[in-house]
Parts: sequence; C-alpha cells; structure tokens
Amino acid sequence: MAGDLAEYHAARMDTALYGVNDPKALFKQLEGKSEWQRKQIIDAFNKRHGGGNAFLRIADDQFGAESLDAQKARLVLDTPDDPFTGLQKQLPEDFVLRYAQDSVWNRAAKTIDANVKLFDKYPSLAFLPGVAGLVGQAQTASYFMRGWGVDSDKVKDVLKGKSKEEIEELKKKYPELEADLRYCLSGRNAFEVDLMLREGVPVTAEDKVKRALALYEFDRGSAGGGGLGQKIAAGALLGPFAAFVDSGKLANRLVDQFTPSGTLLDKRAAELREQLAALKQNGSLTGEQQAHLDATLAMMDASTSTYLESRDEIVGAVATVVGAVVGAGVTLLTGGAAAPILAALATGVSQIAVKAAMLGHSYGRNELGVDIAMTMVQMATAGIQIGGDALRRCSPDHQRRHRQRRVGVRADRDHEQGRARPLGAPRAGLEGWDRRLRVGSCEHDGAEGRGARDGEARGEGLRQRGWGRREDARRLRLGRSEQRGEHVRGGDRRSEHARGQLGRRVREAEPLVRRGRVPERAQRRCGRTPAAHRADPP
Repeated sequence: MAGDLAEYHAARMDTALYGVNDPKALFKQLEGKSEWQRKQIIDAFNKRHGGGNAFLRIADDQFGAESLDAQKARLVLDTPDDPFTGLQKQLPEDFVLRYAQDSVWNRAAKTIDANVKLFDKYPSLAFLPGVAGLVGQAQTASYFMRGWGVDSDKVKDVLKGKSKEEIEELKKKYPELEADLRYCLSGRNAFEVDLMLREGVPVTAEDKVKRALALYEFDRGSAGGGGLGQKIAAGALLGPFAAFVDSGKLANRLVDQFTPSGTLLDKRAAELREQLAALKQNGSLTGEQQAHLDATLAMMDASTSTYLESRDEIVGAVATVVGAVVGAGVTLLTGGAAAPILAALATGVSQIAVKAAMLGHSYGRNELGVDIAMTMVQMATAGIQIGGDALRRCSPDHQRRHRQRRVGVRADRDHEQGRARPLGAPRAGLEGWDRRLRVGSCEHDGAEGRGARDGEARGEGLRQRGWGRREDARRLRLGRSEQRGEHVRGGDRRSEHARGQLGRRVREAEPLVRRGRVPERAQRRCGRTPAAHRADPP
C-alpha cells in the first residue's frame, strides 16, 4: 500500500515536470510528508528515470543548477525531521523569503532594470533614434510586473511573531531583505510588511492596540486614502462633483450600503481607542480588562478580514458595471472598424479609474499592472477579431454572396416601386400576388407565362418593352427554356385560355388588393383592374 502511494506521488512529480515546468506542483508531493515517506517517493521517482540520484539530476537540468528551485530540491531531500515532533524541520527562513519572491515576472523585472542601468551610466545612448522609447517602455513594464507571482502570504508568515531583535538577526543573514521586499510588494501587503520589519511583533498591550489601529486607518481611515492617483481618478469619474466628495471614503460609503462589516469594524476601532486611552491613564490593565482587550483584538482581526473581502468584491462588481456601460457608450458613439478596440480600451481605463478612486493606496502597483495587462489583452483580442472579419469579407465566397444579396434586394425594391424586375435577377422576398399579376415576364425560377388578351397586342407591348426577339413581337416567352418555342397567336385557343387564366388570377388577387398589399401600378400592368374583371368577366 505504501509502495502504491509512493508510485502515485512519483507519477504526479513526473506530470509537474512534463512540458512547462511547475516546481510548486513538484514540491507539493513532498511537503507535509515524514522523512521515510519522502525517501520512498524519491526512490520511486528515481526508478522511473533509470535509478541513481535522478531527482537531483533532473532538478538541475530542468530548473538550472543555480536556481532557487534546484536549491529547494536539495534542501527538501537533505533536511531531516525534527526528533521531537517527527515533522520536517522548517527550511532556512532567509531561503524561504527568497523563494517566496522568486517568480518569472520578478526575475524578468530585475533583468530589465539591470540592463537599463547602462543608460544611467551612459546617458548619451538615450539619444539614439528609437532607443529612448524602448527604454521607457521597458522601465514601465518592469515597474508593473515586479510583484507578479510573489507569495506575499508566505513572506508575512515568516515575519509574523518575530521580535525586533529576531528581525535584525534575519537581516544579517539576508542583507537585501528590506530592499527586495519594497521592490516587489505594494498596496496593503507592503504597508503590513513594513510595520513588521520596523517594529517586529507587538509585545505590550499598548503596542498591540496601536498596530491594530494603524492597520484600521490604512484599510478604512485616511492613511490608505488620498494620493494624487486617487484624486485624478475621482475627478475623472465625478467631474465637477469631485471637489465635494471625499475620495478617500468612496469605498467605505459604497460597502456600507451592502454589508455591515464596515460599521462593525468602526465599532471595534472605537472600543480599542477607549481601551488605549484607559491604558495610558492607568498605566496597566486588570485581568478582566486584559481579557476584554484580547477579545476585542481578535474580533478586530476577524472584522478586518470580512471587510476587506466584502470591499474587494463590491468594488470589483462596480468596476465591471461601469466598464460595461462605458464600453457600450463608446461603441454606440464611435462605430466603425476600430469600435471594438476603443470599447476595450475605454472599459479597461474606466475599471482602473473606479478601483483607484475607491481603494486609494490599497490598490497596489501589482493589481494595477494586472488590470493594464488584461486591458491590453482585450484590445489585442478585439484587433484580431476585426482582422479576421476583414479577411472574411475579402474572401471570394463572401463577395459572391454579397453581390447576389445586393442584386436580390435591388430587384425586390424595384418590384415594390412598380418597376419591372430584370430577367435573370435572383428571386428574393416575392409575394404570392406577384406570380398572379405580373404578365409577360419570365421569372428566374421558370414560372409559367401569363398570356394576354390577344397575341398581337401583347406582342406589340412586349416589343415596346424590349422583351420581344423579333420585329413583329408575336412570340411570347413562356416559363422555362423548354416552353420558349410555344406561341401565343391572336384569336386562337391559347389566347382565350390565357385570358381566362389572367381573369382567374386577378380574382384571386382581389383580397390582397383590398388589403392594400398590391400596388396600383402592378394592377394596371395586367391590362385591367380587379374591378374591371368583376364588371366584365372573361
């Protein structure tokens, strides 16, 4: 049973290394396992790859021998269990912090910044044609993608509970700790981590209350609001009314309309302020007061988590609605081939403006970069769609169908206006009365000829319209090509039969005439109106 489980995890490790490497999925198969379980899994993995120490060899080949992923593979393999707890010892904290920041985006940003420093050393290079624009674009991309893929929760887990002295010892092992964390973190995560690095874990009751109130002021007070970006975004959304609205409290007022989490958070903060004032006045707390303070701090943490989740959901929903409305408005106002691209741009910009106006400093650089990237993806998708539609319109089949549809529409329009439809025009949208009343025309689908009162008079009419084939115009085209040899001669049985058929069809069309569905010009084309047929039936 244990061997089957080891084979299962070894197969999952193979899957993580297949195609695009997924080191997190690879190490997940080893995390939380005891030392003997890890040994069984790695032995099964080595057997699948020819034996020996294949695990470390493949890790070096796939991730790079100097990469943090390869270093973590060695640490996971060599770190023994704690003899007292039986669990694997914690990896070195400085390595955990470095590994939490190790993402392809963060590495790319650091590489870009390292190469751009050349222009700081040699400023004259920036004057080369096209170089300055590329440098600016590279710096902008580096600025926004620094924190993508960074595990901020793991960073806070390592720093949580450490005193100021322990933080200083950690900085000695990792001298670039503060600079690296400031480089990749932003928003509330950066604010909270900065408090941990500067102050460590709060020890006294007064320090605990001050830490909780500091986070409250950033989340719901004035510390997290304001800023030039928030003022610009609020001005763009509210226009002249922005001067009368506190942009730092937009999210608070919005969230309070949908959930009581904000008001509960305000209530907990007010209680903490009262307890802090009592603490400063008395200098110490009784056992009952300390228990009450601890309970208030616990409820403060829970209320903060609930409020942040509710705020993110509500602000995200509002941003989506505003973006959809703005995009639809731009589409209606602009139109044309570039309308989808402009709509995608307007949608993304409006969503960013809503989040910046409502969240303030909580809307970090990382979130802004993600939203900008999503906007660019949507614009690119719209551009691809426009290009595909243009190529489709240029295809021969589409142009042929478009010509046929255009000819059919023109023929229908001419017919409704009383003009004769050209011979051979595609048939589209014809009514039943057309087949009954149109006399002497040859339809595209080979409908039968209509006849006339007498052949010679009808032939004269056909000759005047250009439909006759000879000068005497005594031959009448009837229906399909096999019927074209038939003749309609004046005074014979065929002419009488044609007149009878004409009268019958006109009588059938009388209900349509009364309803106004048959144009008068089409009635006159038959040579007599339905009223005339009623008065003098054939």
